[in-house]
Amino acid sequence: MKLLPHINPFPISQRPYSQRDIQIAEFNGEKLPMPLQATDPVDLVETLTNDIADNRLPNALHDFLGQSKEYNEWKKSMPFLKDVPNIHKYKNVHLNYDQVKVDGEIRSCGAFLPEGQVLYHGGTWPETDFLPNSGEQYELTRPFSTTLCPQVAAVHACHHKPKCIWVIKVESATRTPVFVFNNKAQNLSHETEVLFASGAIITCIATKASRNFYMIEVTIN
Repeated sequence: MKLLPHINPFPISQRPYSQRDIQIAEFNGEKLPMPLQATDPVDLVETLTNDIADNRLPNALHDFLGQSKEYNEWKKSMPFLKDVPNIHKYKNVHLNYDQVKVDGEIRSCGAFLPEGQVLYHGGTWPETDFLPNSGEQYELTRPFSTTLCPQVAAVHACHHKPKCIWVIKVESATRTPVFVFNNKAQNLSHETEVLFASGAIITCIATKASRNFYMIEVTIN
């Protein structure tokens, strides 16, 4: 099974101000704020939780991914959704998917993530409404959805209590395969979703309060 290349967008900075932005600010006698920057995934999540509707850094991240040879290789290594009907159903009719069949398709056509790869997830720790303790482990019993964009994770986190954004780091070349979504003929195609097969082991490294969210740092293998 293929080992995917590492994607690292950091450090990232918001898009430069346009000449129109500068002119409008000058006309209104205003000073444009310093451009936003993030040096690493934790910094990005902490900045994002100040205002999850602020698109400046997410836009910069998507700009990077749109030009990334590595991300393009991730997507090209996957079959079209029409050729994996159960994963297609998972993506487009989420409540009615067959977990076992989705798992089977990921294991037959997926790939492995490299050591150090970072992803994000929004939601509570499995089987509890409390924050996990440092060192706490859990083996995931169903396909596990992650994303390359923490803004997507933050939106999902808002549907849970407590609102938790996970910063997930692949501990070693993971033994659990993933499916990388690409096909435009899908719902929520902007979500840069990466779907793990069941059986991945997650470990809580640390938790931290961040504005209206909690951040959980996690390793996965």
